Amino acid sequence: MFLVVLSKPAPIYPTWLGRRTLAAVDACLWPAVWAWIIVAHVPARGLTIRWLCALLVLIACRRLWRALSDNEHYGFSTVRWGKALIGVWVFGYALKLLSQVPI
Repeated sequence: MFLVVLSKPAPIYPTWLGRRTLAAVDACLWPAVWAWIIVAHVPARGLTIRWLCALLVLIACRRLWRALSDNEHYGFSTVRWGKALIGVWVFGYALKLLSQVPI
């Protein structure tokens, strides 16, 4: 049996002055934040923490390569996760407002 799975090609984003620099910062920032969270908040030290940090460095290198070489196809993680976090925040704020309305 032969199965072919087709995916959509990466979208082409408009390029503008400074996009490559912001993409490079975005590509390195998120793995660095995750490494900081792991090192600062995980009580166990040892080989696992070092392995995870090395994996995050490799992920950052891959993302940086994509951000610099294939910039028109690079989607910002900050925008993607920011939309989700703002949506959760708005939903929570709406629940807070609704809980204060007298019945």
